[in-house]
Amino acid sequence: MRIHRVIIGLVALVIAVAMTLVVGTGAEAADKPKHEVIAKGIEPTPNRFFVKGQVKPTYANAPLVMEKKDCGSCDWHAWKKFSTHDDSHYKLRVYGPGKGSQKTCYRVKVPPTQKFALSRSQGLCIVKL
Repeated sequence: MRIHRVIIGLVALVIAVAMTLVVGTGAEAADKPKHEVIAKGIEPTPNRFFVKGQVKPTYANAPLVMEKKDCGSCDWHAWKKFSTHDDSHYKLRVYGPGKGSQKTCYRVKVPPTQKFALSRSQGLCIVKL
């Protein structure tokens, strides 16, 4: 009976310590500022679409992820990895909706760093007319 109480006490202690660690890391992540991700959709010629923009503050030659959403009720998923240029700008060709789809949306994700939390741009959509 005594061993049983000791084991329950140890399990409770481990759970309590684990919960404080989880809560502590979440609070630290919330304290980090986010990058400002500016994204703009352009169509220089008919049916050729690009997303271009900038990451502020300076984020030169650093990795980004383009996320894609194939329909209004679908989830976002990583579509393509790319990098910013020397001046923290980026430009990437994107494509319109495929067969059986009326809308495709894109957004840019900046992975978390030592100083900044995970950041995302607003979603940009291409709609079939």
